[in-house]
Parts: sequence; C-alpha cells; structure tokens
Amino acid sequence: MSEHVRSLETSLGVELFSRTSTGMTLGERGRLLLHEARRLLDLAVRSLMRQPMLRAVADGELDAGLLLDTGPVLGTLGFDGGDLSFVDIESVRLFLVARPGPVPDPLLVTPKGCSFRMAAERLLGTSRRRLEFDSVSTIRAWATQGLGVALLPDFVVSGDLAAGTLVALPKESGELAMRVAWRTDRDNDLRDVLYAMAA
Repeated sequence: MSEHVRSLETSLGVELFSRTSTGMTLGERGRLLLHEARRLLDLAVRSLMRQPMLRAVADGELDAGLLLDTGPVLGTLGFDGGDLSFVDIESVRLFLVARPGPVPDPLLVTPKGCSFRMAAERLLGTSRRRLEFDSVSTIRAWATQGLGVALLPDFVVSGDLAAGTLVALPKESGELAMRVAWRTDRDNDLRDVLYAMAA
C-alpha cells in the first residue's frame, strides 16, 4: 500500500500523507485531493441519472443539465435526447480495466440507462455476464480486487493505472463527451455562457 501511495504522490508532485513513527495520516493536500475526488465521483454519478434530469430540463425545471454521451447528436449513446441543444465541454476517456493477471469473467456495470453501461454494452455486447452496482467507486473497488472487468472514465482510474493496481485491457475503449444540454428555445439566453465554458 505504501508503494502505491508514494507512486501517487510522485505522479502528483505533492505529499498527501503526514508520516510519523505511529503511522500515516491524511495531510492537507491529501484532504484536498480526497475532496476533489469525491466531487468528481459525485459528478459522474449524477450524470448517470440522465433521463430524469433531461426531463427536468425539457420541462423548464432546470436551465441546463450535465450528461455523458457520444456522437454528433444528443442521444447517440442510445437514449432519447428530446428537443434539446447541447455543447461538449470536455472529453472523458474510457478504459476497460481489470486487476493485473488473468482477466476475470463478469463485467461490472452501472444500472441500465447509465452512460457507462451503455458504452460498455456498445463496446462488449450484452452476452457477457454482468454484475450491477449503483456506484462507480464500488465498481472500481471490485475491479481492483480482481472480481471483474469494468469500463470506467479516466478520472476514476488514472491513479490505479499509474500505481499498477489496475491495467487497461488491449481493447479500444473510446471516449464519451461531457455535455451541457438546454432547451432549444433558451438558446439565446444560454448559448454564449455555455460555449464560453467549452472554450
């Protein structure tokens, strides 16, 4: 474990833990990293709950919504994008990952309708045995324990890939686009702000 921590600290160029003769405690920068990691995971999980959010945007309850998708039109990944405009603000690289060694059988997935699952099923088909979890962090944890393979975004697995606790399997995994979607009739109100975000 300490080797993984040192590797992470080296790759980030900061000390994450305070070390004493009695052990390690999370340092100030470690707490900041933990806070940011939780924020990113929360963002990822919220983006998975796409359909209720898109309905709220279409109904005018929300001004805009953040989601993961692919392709030239909203909904290319396999969901109803409705009559919404969108702008891509960031690419999210996906990795098919597993623990080093023999590749385990089950595919660890998020619930039906979630972006990561839809992308995994497009990549690998639907015939493979799947285990479903509500949390991306739980899927990551199971994969690091060698209990399955998972298609996960770079911001979730980059530390594990750098530390060697997960390896990227030799299959082209692709990218998803992080998109902001809004009602087309609100184009004039939101377009400039949203395009500035994407720049």
